[in-house]
Amino acid sequence: AVLNPSAVSYERRFRFKNYLSQAGGYTDNARRKKAYVVYPNGRKARTSVLFFARRYPKVEPGSTIVVPFKPLD
Repeated sequence: AVLNPSAVSYERRFRFKNYLSQAGGYTDNARRKKAYVVYPNGRKARTSVLFFARRYPKVEPGSTIVVPFKPLD
């Protein structure tokens, strides 16, 4: 659920939000709180919320960021 789903080269200085920006950002029907990273070894880490602050998972080389869509009513 990003505006321009694409492959982006790994940049050591980039964080989760930088990669989302490279993909055009969230769409209107994105489930932002449910975004997660799939690591090359198959492990997954999702975005968490702690005291109103979002904590985004670390992105490693070969990772895939997944932003699911909101379910249709």
